[in-house]
Parts: sequence; C-alpha cells; structure tokens
Amino acid sequence: MENIKSGIFIIVLSMVFLSCSKQDEVKKVENNSSTEISMNRKDGDMSISSSSFREGELIPSRFTCDGENISPQLKWNVKKGGIKSFALIMNDPDAPSKDFVHWIVYDIPQEVTELPEGASSVNSLLKYHQGRNDFGRLIYNGPCPPSGTHRYIIKIYALDVLLNIKEGSGKNELRASISGHLIDEAELTGKYSKE
Repeated sequence: MENIKSGIFIIVLSMVFLSCSKQDEVKKVENNSSTEISMNRKDGDMSISSSSFREGELIPSRFTCDGENISPQLKWNVKKGGIKSFALIMNDPDAPSKDFVHWIVYDIPQEVTELPEGASSVNSLLKYHQGRNDFGRLIYNGPCPPSGTHRYIIKIYALDVLLNIKEGSGKNELRASISGHLIDEAELTGKYSKE
C-alpha cells in the first residue's frame, strides 16, 4: 500500500512539473514571437480606447472601406515620464501576410493624447507624420478584409525620442526606429467582416 501511495505521489508530482514546464515553453514561444519592440518595453500601465468602438467589438462600417473610410477617434493614457513622442500602427494580423498595415502615424508630440475621428485626413495631422501603409498610401485605410472576420490591432507606442524618420516611412523603418526607445505601449483590437 505504501508503494502505491508513493507511486501515485510521484505521478502527480511529474504531471505538475510537466504542466509548469509546458507553460514556460508557451511563454517562451510567445516572447520569441514578439517583435524587438516589445522586448525593449519598460513595464507600465498605458491604455488606449476609442469612442468609435470598444475593445474586441465590431468596428462600425463608417471606419472601413464599406463606409466613409475615416480613422476612428483614439485616446490614450500613460503615467510614465520621459516621453518625447508617440507612434501608432494599425494592422490586420489575419491578412494572408499576417501583418497588413492600415495606418502609421509617428512623431505625435508628447502633449497629444488623442486623435479625433477623421484625423488622418484633416490638416491637424500635418504636425505629425504619416507612414506608408500596405496599400501604398500615406493615410488611413480602414478595414477591408477579402473574406471572413479579421482583427484590427491599433498599437500606440510611448517613446523617449522624436523619431525624425522621413515622411512616408513604412512599418519596417518605423519598427526599427522604435527599437530601444520604447517607454510603454498599449493596444486596442476591433473586428470587421466585409459587407
């Protein structure tokens, strides 16, 4: 009887150990798949929200290719100091390329913590820079999935520098410039199915 109890204890202990090590492997895989941007992040509690849609909900068609195709209202909060600028990337991770970028904005001044609805196409955005999206344009292009429901992730980055990269830079140049300068980041996810 004593041997049976010992055997069961060893099996249970082995299962717990394997479970813990499996969780560590998952964390390692998740961490390895993150971009260099996330690896340089200093922990914080930045947040981003929108009055246009809520986290995880459907994005209204007026912000998509089926509607007016205007950029949604965005507002962010950050508690860390030392911020010199913000950068923003909106991408579709469900696109065939797994990283189809719809909007890039950078060198947003530190005192700006909100972009109004339609900011991509109004003169107020001229003091910031817009990058070249994967449509090849220097403007917001809303969700326009070929089929099914896609997720659209809007990430805001708080940086310790003004990037001063050329107008029209793409996602690779922006991500490379952000690396090593990230103070904090936050993301907002919406979904859309083409009508």
